[in-house]
Amino acid sequence: MEQPVPTNDARAGRWLDASALSPLAPSTRAWLTWPRMLTAAVRASCRDAFALDVIGERSCTLRADERVLLGVGDATAHEREILMRDGDEALLYARTLVPATTLARQPWLSELGDAPLGEALAARTGDGARDGFRFQPVASDWPLLGAGAPVPMQDAWARSSVVRVAGAPLAIIEVFLPALHQRPAP
Repeated sequence: MEQPVPTNDARAGRWLDASALSPLAPSTRAWLTWPRMLTAAVRASCRDAFALDVIGERSCTLRADERVLLGVGDATAHEREILMRDGDEALLYARTLVPATTLARQPWLSELGDAPLGEALAARTGDGARDGFRFQPVASDWPLLGAGAPVPMQDAWARSSVVRVAGAPLAIIEVFLPALHQRPAP
């Protein structure tokens, strides 16, 4: 197992509520505020062939703001990074953080392989309970991007939320890449 990777950067905590999205194009706002898991909507938007690439899975150190968001005292989490594509075109980058206490209760969350998290959650829990979204514009040097994130990130926006599986939290950070903004909203 790899050593935990700390991420400490004050910029990571500057999340906004939905009112910050009002200047954005309607299709971008619709994608960002889509209330359900995104896999089916992204797949439906594909013109070529939908693909989900697992960029990496590892243990990571949770930052203080991530522990507060998740409501846990855990020092570490299982981190999973994925990229959803339409052929060669990158549409969505996502990073999931599963705290150690959640992983102990729900070990299947580290055994997804190339299965989409949203579909696995729906199959096991009916999507899980999802807290409200927070939003943030993203730059290529954004501290919450993992090593495998596609760059550049010009005009990309992220949303973050906590999903609860049988009461156990996990965080999902989804980065909506510019190619997705140009597709019809779900």
